[in-house]
Amino acid sequence: MAYFRFGNRNTTRPPLLVFAPFGFTMGDMPTPAMLALAARQEVILFDHRGQGHSLDFSSEALSIVGMANDALELVKALKLSTKPNVLSISMGSCVALAAAVLHGSSFASFVMIAASAGSPSSPAATAWAQSVLLDPEARPMDQLAINYPLEYSRAAKAACDGYFHSAPLGPGPYNFTTGSRHSYALVEYFLMETRVWDGLPSVTNSLLLLGGEEDLVMPIQSQRLIAARAPRAWSIVLPEAGHSAILQYPEVSFAIMEQFFTLAGSL
Repeated sequence: MAYFRFGNRNTTRPPLLVFAPFGFTMGDMPTPAMLALAARQEVILFDHRGQGHSLDFSSEALSIVGMANDALELVKALKLSTKPNVLSISMGSCVALAAAVLHGSSFASFVMIAASAGSPSSPAATAWAQSVLLDPEARPMDQLAINYPLEYSRAAKAACDGYFHSAPLGPGPYNFTTGSRHSYALVEYFLMETRVWDGLPSVTNSLLLLGGEEDLVMPIQSQRLIAARAPRAWSIVLPEAGHSAILQYPEVSFAIMEQFFTLAGSL
């Protein structure tokens, strides 16, 4: 597993392990956000198995649960002095939630953006959003529209800023074959995988769930279902926001995250 550690180690806050979303390598993560996080704690980015700089020597099919197991092995290999907090986005939040259910004792608290517990009990992406996600030749405007509700001015501005002024840390090599395998892993997660959904009532970690009320990719009802089943979950719904809600409300989102990690760390 390829990873990158940086940030403030002279703090009492645990390191922050970041689970990247679908279609991202660790180098695709936005520089301003990562630097802001790194000022408060050490940040650990990593590439999922077979993606970016991470290799995959296994012939097994990729799965959300398998990627959660990979995250656990990474934490073990790093030999951290304290359990890490987690920040996750989209597919990364599905992986993080699986880690909380199956390996929660190895992690501290979780911030999950656009999360779902999968299984047939959770709503999947809308049919149109799925068609755009699976189309390698999808129009840029459609790609923006599944992430931002463009009828709202705040969302349209965030979409334009992200498209024309993106500032990734330093994009790594993207493996399109692995990207396809991630797509199948997500399909399995929603159609067949039930361990995460079934295990939610047993999660003892504190979870902060952040989502957009207009999300077409991970419908907000998924977040509400997690909050109803996990004992220590906080749910915040951002209005007039889509799948990229955190990019529409960056200041608010980071302020909420700061408060959450401070509070969760004192419990």
